[in-house]
Amino acid sequence: MLAPPYRRPVPCAFIDTPNTIIVSTVQVPLSEWPPATMFFSPCLTIRSDHGLTSVRFLGPRLLTTSSHGDFCSWSLESANLLSSSHPKPDLVSALPLLPPGSSSCGIVALQHKGGVCLFDLARGEVFHEYRVDYSGFSRIRFCRPDSPLLLCPSGLGSIVCHDLRLPDPAKANNTSSSPSIEVPPPTGHGTDVGTLQNFEPIPSISAHHVASTYESGLVAVSDLRRPNSPVAALTLPNVEGLPSLDAWRSVLLVGDTSGHVSMLHVSPSSELTLLRQHNVNPDSGSSSGVGCLKVRPDGALTLACCWDYALRALETRTLQVKATLKEHYDSVTDAAFDGPTGRFATCGLDGNAHVWNLFNDNYSPV
Repeated sequence: MLAPPYRRPVPCAFIDTPNTIIVSTVQVPLSEWPPATMFFSPCLTIRSDHGLTSVRFLGPRLLTTSSHGDFCSWSLESANLLSSSHPKPDLVSALPLLPPGSSSCGIVALQHKGGVCLFDLARGEVFHEYRVDYSGFSRIRFCRPDSPLLLCPSGLGSIVCHDLRLPDPAKANNTSSSPSIEVPPPTGHGTDVGTLQNFEPIPSISAHHVASTYESGLVAVSDLRRPNSPVAALTLPNVEGLPSLDAWRSVLLVGDTSGHVSMLHVSPSSELTLLRQHNVNPDSGSSSGVGCLKVRPDGALTLACCWDYALRALETRTLQVKATLKEHYDSVTDAAFDGPTGRFATCGLDGNAHVWNLFNDNYSPV
């Protein structure tokens, strides 16, 4: 099923196969962004039979997970399906584990509604399980890209940290390990902070600092070495929820349920300061929320996956919308950047994943 005609401009080249659509696209330099009303096409589209919950670049492959429990690997050249497995039902996200100093990956952490499991790509099977009481919008994260410390949401308000150096694929017996660290929900801020909405490590501050957002509009920064109370906290006014969060260097970008994206600065002394705020989707009413935010590695471009099924490309410095991409026809669940090229991918509950080659003419890998 394709999106309505107004969402797909006529491409220069069109190749239709059972699972893919490949269209040509025009490269647009970041310095010459067009008006937000101009339409674009993805350079590659992958179709799945079930709603997709996450997307991730891994070398020449694109990894996707689905609400049905499918974990798939796709070729970025041909869009052919390379491998498919069904390790757990209700998969939420996939996170490749990169050993220090290596660009290759043999293990992927898979988040599902019952916890987190480690999946061996070579053997095609789960070899270890971490039981986590999953709740909310938050996804698993590594403290650093090459770190074995995995941060997981737990229950309504906590974050737990698991050390992945413990299990061995050849010796593991699928037993669950206890978390090494638990970060409880903040207290003492005059009101109930509500449920945990999202969290993100801040490696530019230290390998131990983590930012988190809560239903009440609270943004907190915690130190895993002293997890019982945050080292900094700031409540954004008139906010009913903060479902999206991303970090770039010492800057936090936070999206709320009303379409606002807020930029905050984390100082070396862990103080939080609100720098600016902008409503990127003021005209969609109850569908104005920003469900996911992703900042490109160079910091110039930010993707806002909004609840009206549109993807908005923002100039990070100003938070102004420079392009609106309307290719999905159901909730956009995730977005990811390819570090070497600056391309980005999106996926949604419509079962489609799109790869976009836009705004990266002057991109330099970071």
